[in-house]
Amino acid sequence: MEFGRGALKSGICEPRFTADLIPVDVVANALLTAAWHTTIPSPRELNIYNCTSGDINQITWGKFVDHIKRHAVAYPSKYVTSYPNFTPRTNRTTHAIAHFFQHIIPAYLQDIALYITGGRPM
Repeated sequence: MEFGRGALKSGICEPRFTADLIPVDVVANALLTAAWHTTIPSPRELNIYNCTSGDINQITWGKFVDHIKRHAVAYPSKYVTSYPNFTPRTNRTTHAIAHFFQHIIPAYLQDIALYITGGRPM
């Protein structure tokens, strides 16, 4: 969501690596199944549940970012804060610099604007 709104500009990830993203309905079904198995009488052992996407419909972080950018421009949200332009970074130093200039400074400027106009800073 934050990618598409333009609120998230930089993040540390390797574009070649697989993003383990799971559709929300799969997670909801797993939670319901775990809840059902927890309520039925069972032996006194700890049940552990694991919900991952595995090898089904794999997508890399690079493809995911490209997909989000393309759709965020084609179908913009009414809550857009700025142009959606997320950049995955592999170096922590360049991410820290980008985070400061693209996240911290704009947040302070928005708080100042809210304060001046009588709003409550976030």
